[in-house]
Amino acid sequence: MRKIAVMVVVLSLLASSGCVVQVGTQHGTAVTTVSGLASGYVSLESLPPYDGTIFRFGIFDMGERPGEIASADLWPLAGAGIGIIGARARVLMLGAGAGVLWYQPKPPPPPPLPASP
Repeated sequence: MRKIAVMVVVLSLLASSGCVVQVGTQHGTAVTTVSGLASGYVSLESLPPYDGTIFRFGIFDMGERPGEIASADLWPLAGAGIGIIGARARVLMLGAGAGVLWYQPKPPPPPPLPASP
């Protein structure tokens, strides 16, 4: 009986927070996102553009990825990050992340469109 009550409370909290699932492409980037109390993404094009940095390691770097405790990226091979309740990972072009409450990972922004002549 107690398990049923806990399940009802958890489902009620999840239902009250709302949830959005989007599947599609933005400027040619294939990405699936889920947002609400818990959020996450899966992207086939998670390779960030090269900015002159091959290895990056950060602790409590709240600028680029809010809520992330530690992160490491080795461009273009892999990247990983961990939040209070969640994590993200990238291997080559495939990236995924999931988090709850304070840590809500997002895929990297799509590359800029080429300027038209």
